[in-house]
Amino acid sequence: MADNSEPHIYKRWDDGFVVRKMKREDTRVVQEWFAAICPTSCDLAVALSAYPPDTRGFFVGEFDGELVASVIRIPVCEGIYYGSYYYVDERFRAKGFGRRIRDDVADVDLGKNIVCIDAHDNLEAMNRRHGYHTAFKVALHSGTYRPTGGTRSDANLVNVSASV
Repeated sequence: MADNSEPHIYKRWDDGFVVRKMKREDTRVVQEWFAAICPTSCDLAVALSAYPPDTRGFFVGEFDGELVASVIRIPVCEGIYYGSYYYVDERFRAKGFGRRIRDDVADVDLGKNIVCIDAHDNLEAMNRRHGYHTAFKVALHSGTYRPTGGTRSDANLVNVSASV
């Protein structure tokens, strides 16, 4: 009988970088990375409720046994995928890990399908270099909601873009 406790390895490189299927326990680290960028980010939990983490499309990168990168590419409908959670731990940037997990594994896995990603304004230039186009802007509001008689002077506005 095959040992299914070991996660599926999608690709290994000679420098020790490995891309494999995301496991449920990996999601805590990935969510922590994204909470620092977007405190309302909860789509990984939503996706995991619809797709088990061993479903093809949930990718993590490891280097020397440590999680250092992530990306998801999950089907929304025929021919269209949702992409998110593209992240490389700051300590491991500029080593090619992001390019490899995104281009060599996740995007190859997509084939000729369309991927729609979410992105913040500071990532638009990078996304354009990779062929994405901004479809619309999203405003992220933070602060306290007061349903009656309150003001919104304590709320902050952050622009977020979505790219296709």
